[in-house]
Amino acid sequence: MSAPGKTPLWQQTPSWKSEFWPFVLWGVLCLVVIGIPVLLVKRARLRSTHYRLFPGQLEIETGIVGTKMETLDLWRVAEVHFEQTFGQKLLGIGTLQLSDRDDPNAPGVVLRGIRDPRGAYELLRDQVASAGAGAPVRARS
Repeated sequence: MSAPGKTPLWQQTPSWKSEFWPFVLWGVLCLVVIGIPVLLVKRARLRSTHYRLFPGQLEIETGIVGTKMETLDLWRVAEVHFEQTFGQKLLGIGTLQLSDRDDPNAPGVVLRGIRDPRGAYELLRDQVASAGAGAPVRARS
């Protein structure tokens, strides 16, 4: 703040470049302190998710500390969708999405990070088709 009525001949704030290495050090430290725990939790979440396909049923088990078990009767599945982005193709993984027969607009069940996604898709599609052949008939109103 300059004195009233005086105009400075020169005015400037310090350049960020004078603090370049402390910025780099703190940035790396933040990435390590925050990034490593986040990566460990993500890894644990992936390792604690299991997809199991049985004749007529798909079982999804999730949970790091507690366990959540979901069972989907395959006769309830209307369609199986296969998706593989370019990045997923390079990594050899894909995504499968199952839509509900009762509510096709519902988000359905999404299976992410599936290895050999084409083989899993064909197996799941065949299981859904065979389970759908014996599906209970619902009365429509």
